[in-house]
Amino acid sequence: MKRLNPIIYILFIFSILGLTACDSGLGFSEQEEKIRYENSTFSRQDGACLGDPQVTEENQRCVSIKLQYPDIQSAPEPEMQKQLNQKIKALILSSDNEVQPQSIEQMAYLFIQDYKKETLEHPANWNLEKVVEVILNTPQIISFSINESSYTGGAHGAYSQAFLNIDLDIMQSLALSDILLAGYEAELNVTGEKIFRQVKELSRNANLEKAGYWFERGFALNDNFLITEKGLLFYFNAYDIAPYALGATEILIPYSEIKNLIDPNGLLAALTHQGEN
Repeated sequence: MKRLNPIIYILFIFSILGLTACDSGLGFSEQEEKIRYENSTFSRQDGACLGDPQVTEENQRCVSIKLQYPDIQSAPEPEMQKQLNQKIKALILSSDNEVQPQSIEQMAYLFIQDYKKETLEHPANWNLEKVVEVILNTPQIISFSINESSYTGGAHGAYSQAFLNIDLDIMQSLALSDILLAGYEAELNVTGEKIFRQVKELSRNANLEKAGYWFERGFALNDNFLITEKGLLFYFNAYDIAPYALGATEILIPYSEIKNLIDPNGLLAALTHQGEN
């Protein structure tokens, strides 16, 4: 079963969810209380799985699903808590299945039914694991990473990572244009390419295409970014800019490298000062 890029689902889902939040009128950024949460885990398996006395690695025919996500326990405002849990649920349930699951239980059921249908003639093991994790939790911003790994047949499994950054004042997802000064693109890409070449151990003049990387009009960062305490983290999944064999690419741009792109009165100001300490 082919699995699509989860970023597409996330952008679509939050373009819809954002419509319900934009008129909330809640001044969340004025609150200093951090969001409190507990991590929850859901797991289910079916078939002949390891742990059964009769099952070995050679004869197992198992399908398993494991989901981990934060459950918001308290927030400065009840409406904030409600909306964050709705967004987290949407992240967990995002799926390329023809029938979109409405609950975690249904998601597990659909995955197991797909397994039973697809492996009738060619027995195999399937697995799906999705982890939503809080990376940054401040009075102004909360940021999540969404990691998904799966194997549903084929030469190798699939792995992807996506991010979601939320402005808690208006409960909307953040784009780069929301946190950087206008006209940031060129300088940000220059800084990003410098760090990219360092990470990949490529010289300043090395040809990126010959090195195996795909950029249509020269190096450019993508929109899959995470706001962290130290800087902006950009992530290219496998196949985004290179073949599977070269793997994923992670680039952390420290705030100190892009000081003049950050609004001193904007959302990143406090993090910028913190990064300098």
